[in-house]
Amino acid sequence: MSEPTGTFLAESTPVPHEWLSTVLQLLPVGVVIVDTAGRLLAANAAASALWGQAALAGMRLERFGAFEAYWPGTGKRLRGEEWAVARTLKSRQTVSNEEVDIVGRDGARRTILNSAAPLYSAEGRLVGAVNINVDITERKATERAEFFVSEASRLLAESLDWETTLKAVARLATLEWADYCMVDVLGHDGALHRLALSARDPRKQALLDQTLGFAPQAGSGSPLAQVFTRGKPVLVADITPQWLDDVARSPEHRQLLETLAPRSSMLLPLTVGRRRFGIINLVSASPARRYTRRDLAYATEFARRAALAVESARLYREAREALRERDASAAMLEAFFAASPVGMGFVDPSLRYVRLNKVVAQNNGIPLERHLGLTPRELMGEAGGPIEDLLRQVLESQEAVVDDPVEYVAGPEPRTFLATYFPVRSGKELLGVGGVVREITEQRRMEDHLRFLTDATTQLAMSLDWRTTVSNVAELVVAQLADYCLVDMLAEDGEHLERVEHRARSDELQAKLEKSMPFAPPPGSRTILRRVLETGRSELVGEVDEAAMRAFAVNDAHRRALEALGPRSVMVVPLRRAGARWAW
Repeated sequence: MSEPTGTFLAESTPVPHEWLSTVLQLLPVGVVIVDTAGRLLAANAAASALWGQAALAGMRLERFGAFEAYWPGTGKRLRGEEWAVARTLKSRQTVSNEEVDIVGRDGARRTILNSAAPLYSAEGRLVGAVNINVDITERKATERAEFFVSEASRLLAESLDWETTLKAVARLATLEWADYCMVDVLGHDGALHRLALSARDPRKQALLDQTLGFAPQAGSGSPLAQVFTRGKPVLVADITPQWLDDVARSPEHRQLLETLAPRSSMLLPLTVGRRRFGIINLVSASPARRYTRRDLAYATEFARRAALAVESARLYREAREALRERDASAAMLEAFFAASPVGMGFVDPSLRYVRLNKVVAQNNGIPLERHLGLTPRELMGEAGGPIEDLLRQVLESQEAVVDDPVEYVAGPEPRTFLATYFPVRSGKELLGVGGVVREITEQRRMEDHLRFLTDATTQLAMSLDWRTTVSNVAELVVAQLADYCLVDMLAEDGEHLERVEHRARSDELQAKLEKSMPFAPPPGSRTILRRVLETGRSELVGEVDEAAMRAFAVNDAHRRALEALGPRSVMVVPLRRAGARWAW
């Protein structure tokens, strides 16, 4: 995404270089400033940690290709001219939030959002560009984990055939997490058999299929067999020729493995309790994807849920065979619902709850037993109306509704869920509607925090006038984080505070905020703001009570102005530079 915008280096309000350097070093995202030839002018600590100081120092347009990075969708390596900052210097257009997999300092694999904007002189002459790198590695790992949890639950709801479920699991794995996925299961003969193979690149599928006859031999000393025997997951961060030798069952198998060019692997046993019934092998062939301990933790949880899905399907099959004259579906649903880590429920054609698990009951804040036999509207009043209407829509249309966002505002803070509703049939008979609900509150909060950091970084980079920067960031804080914001700066005497910015979300609140402008706390006052200024430590007042109001107010007039504003929760954050502090 690009747009013809840029940043002009105005000189109306000169800012000391050490101030700008301090702000740059405090930013939690990588910032690199280059001239028109791509040579380094400045870089902050976050950028150096990401790329290494030596690599940044040698930057030139003609050397950009030496920075190792790959497009996530295709795995294709970026050419030097494809980097956002190179395109910005050529086109003079801003490039925003391009996702790139990189191999950074010391070979660390990361995922970043890469942005670049042109820099102009006051005369409108291009003088360089600013490049911003936001590390989203952890966010991407979280997204993948959330995706797999949701999809595994959906697969379980769709099929009670565990062989089909495992083949679907293999396909799922290669959507985001792996270049190859192989699933081996224990047969009735006590040997492991290769049930499923999936390659992300369709051109590699035929080659991978040739490994079908080379499932690991249970009881042998090969790495895969040992994982199955011990029932513990194993991370192979870097696959070596010796490891391939240990895995290969024949020279032909060894040659196939070498041609597939695996680089990193996670070996995941399928276990439920003491029962072991297979292995999932996730393999990365991309230079930009080296599995880590964090990846292994998520993959282990994914394998656990996949094993539960398979075990639930197996239990259902056994229950159906053993209890042909009884209602086997009830036994399956009880086992399935009890094992599910996400909210799951089923309503009959009259939209009354028939089955649900404890996660749904906890989400609704109502005991599980009270749900049974009631419709959502009967159970929760008008709050259940939208849910009931959506269930009726699915029942009448017989079409699923996937990942419908639901906001729960009851309780101490709002929570966000994604709900999927689908028709449930037995043959041609419509039995009712099933539902899967998973909470994404933390994921949304993380996305909001990352968006705020990205927007704040952009605002900080847009101007070298500190007053303009403070005004822009205060506006951003009010838009995304607060109802109002005050900024106090130390005066030239280093003691008194000057209230330089005030911004509120509404005109009414802005008018009330104006009345607090004369009350920047003077030196020696025992207010929270002064304490933050002196200690350099942020303070959070989660609930503003009588004691907190006394600690904020300078005098009675200030107290009346604060009471008119009605603060409920307050953060006071110091702004620092070497040898000095300001208050925010």
